[in-house]
Amino acid sequence: MAAIGKIRSWGPWLVGIIGLALFGFIATDFTKSCESHANAERQQVGEVKGEKLMITDWTAMLNEYKSIIQANTGQESGIDEDEVKDYVWQQYTIYSVISDEAQKLGLAVTDDEFKAFLTDGTSPIFMSLARQFGGFGYINQRYQIRLSFIDQQTGRFDYNQVSQMYNSLKKANEQQPQEYGELFREFENYWNAAEKMLRQQLLIYKYHTLLQACYLSNPISAKEAYRANTVQSRIALASLAYSDISDNTVSVSDADMKAKYEEKKEMFKWINETRDIKYVVCEVEASEADVDNLKKELTEAGKQFAHVKADSLTVEDIVSTSHSTVNYLGLGYTQEGLNNIVAGLAARVDSMSVGDTSEPFAVDDDMYLVSVIKKYEANDSIQYQSIPVATKASADSIVNLLNSGTPFDSVTFYGQAATKAWLESAQYQNATSIGYDDKAFIRAITSAPRGELKVMPIGSNYLVYKVLDTRNQVKKYDVAVIKRPIEFSNDTYNETYKRFNDFISESPTTDALVKNAEKYGYTVRDQENINKGTHRVGGYLYGKNGQVVTDPKTRRPLYELPNTIEAIRWAFDEAQETNVSKLYDRFGDGKRLLVVTMTKVHPEGYLDWESAKDYLKNEVLRDKKFQMLSKKLGNSIEAARQQGAAVDTISGIMFGHATINGIPERRLSGAVSAVAVGQTSKHVVKGENGAYLFQVIDRTPESNDDLDMKAIVRRCIQQNRSYSNFVLNELYERANVVDNRYKF
Repeated sequence: MAAIGKIRSWGPWLVGIIGLALFGFIATDFTKSCESHANAERQQVGEVKGEKLMITDWTAMLNEYKSIIQANTGQESGIDEDEVKDYVWQQYTIYSVISDEAQKLGLAVTDDEFKAFLTDGTSPIFMSLARQFGGFGYINQRYQIRLSFIDQQTGRFDYNQVSQMYNSLKKANEQQPQEYGELFREFENYWNAAEKMLRQQLLIYKYHTLLQACYLSNPISAKEAYRANTVQSRIALASLAYSDISDNTVSVSDADMKAKYEEKKEMFKWINETRDIKYVVCEVEASEADVDNLKKELTEAGKQFAHVKADSLTVEDIVSTSHSTVNYLGLGYTQEGLNNIVAGLAARVDSMSVGDTSEPFAVDDDMYLVSVIKKYEANDSIQYQSIPVATKASADSIVNLLNSGTPFDSVTFYGQAATKAWLESAQYQNATSIGYDDKAFIRAITSAPRGELKVMPIGSNYLVYKVLDTRNQVKKYDVAVIKRPIEFSNDTYNETYKRFNDFISESPTTDALVKNAEKYGYTVRDQENINKGTHRVGGYLYGKNGQVVTDPKTRRPLYELPNTIEAIRWAFDEAQETNVSKLYDRFGDGKRLLVVTMTKVHPEGYLDWESAKDYLKNEVLRDKKFQMLSKKLGNSIEAARQQGAAVDTISGIMFGHATINGIPERRLSGAVSAVAVGQTSKHVVKGENGAYLFQVIDRTPESNDDLDMKAIVRRCIQQNRSYSNFVLNELYERANVVDNRYKF
């Protein structure tokens, strides 16, 4: 009993200890739950109508789309990742919005319907996707497979080819799985992805068709629409331009702009958060010392050409050890070939003597040195006939056969016939590299006497050949060209980096950044309304000629600052207005530095009036100038002329169209149609460029002869279908789309 009493005396302490233990257990569980939720949020790429898109599904969607592109183009690299992400995101959001609406309406794509869709093959969906993918077929370079599933003559998708391809690969996989298993799986994955996309596109197409069918017309509205674009008026027009009044003479207050903002508030509706940034790019350039050092290197390399024979050096050795980006081929260039290396090189070489070596010279961002080995006359085009054989004995046997009078065309070796071809300088003179056998072959063909049979070893085989014809004798130049890019040294980079970093250290705010940029000689650039789907800071890369630089392989335009998504993340996840980022370096070609400052946040909803200040000010200026000009125009053409108005006769004014000095004037076109012939407008018209007063001189009579009202109604319905985009925009807005792609 004493023990029980003692335990009772500990009651409050025990309750407290047990309570703390329970709290610790619950808190731990709660913490784990929070961590789990946070991890899930970090894996969320986006959201549409409350449905979350996780990174695993997003990655699978990207891979599916890339597999289709690769199968249609044969490219395994060079695909623009940003273009892929944008297209897949667009299709995902559109399908997510429309599929939900389609389900409410009972719209679906059945298996039978989809099979009929594939078999028919005439839907515009096929050609639309073919343009998107660069074709609609299957290419596999490894197995030399190139198929187009679109008939280029009819534009029809041929599902029979898909079925035949699938069945033949399936059979081959069953018989030789080691050889064809990978190819079969690749094609199966490709077609599964394509079929999924086609089903989605078909449902979207069905919904569009149903939506567009809701936009109708009738004979009355169709007739008015026809009249609006056929009946023309000729008018006497008195006009005064807004530009006649200086902006400085018109007072515009904040109250004026706020009132205009309220009037046009719906124009400034913002469905996604965006941000404005300013940024500064610093390009690291080679210093004078870097250029001088490169000149010294090339000069020393050039001196070696004089000692090629004495020191057992070869021209190839000198060019190779100088790290030239142009190899020495020893095959001779035409003037065109020289100019393909660098513009103006042919004239420079022509002015040099054999054995001369130039001083280093710079063109754009490269430095060159050229040494003339030989100049000679040679044929630019050579026709030859040849046949490869396995052994020297076989080659000699064929030569004896040909010398006995057997025509070359009738000779075969293990079923392979002799071939005829033309060898031209353009085929090899600007190659980046040429193998030993290829070089030997070119030298043999270009030096062989016409009509004489020759035999040469090619690898482990032999080639019997004869030159048949030669054309176009030109001057050729055997030259060695050393080409080196003008690059900055590590010291130059470090010096530039330090100076740019000093600039950032002195610029903790936007205002300071803008002010100090002028002191340091940097240019501040603006990039407005970036959103979470923006991939990079800045735009395209421009060359010194002012043209956009493109990738030589893919022909796609290059960006000045690729891979700057980290700066975009900073702008959305960390930055506050007027904050300045850290220094980002080594962008683009590795010689650009970047700093970003966040200047304005535009939250979802309505754009604040100050962000639209420039537009609002121009609108208020136009309103006030119109009021001033209206008083000058008065109520008659003659009175307006006396006030200095320009008076012209304007023809071709229709309700649906009116252009004054190249600017559409919709208010004027509507006003003219409402005024009778011979009458003057009762009110001055507020135009885009000025104030207008007009008198209708005459009007073409309305013609109802041979009017095909049914055709006009159909045309109006077709035009009205564009309004379906407004419905889709409204659906998108209601879907509460969340875009987190910038995080991944």
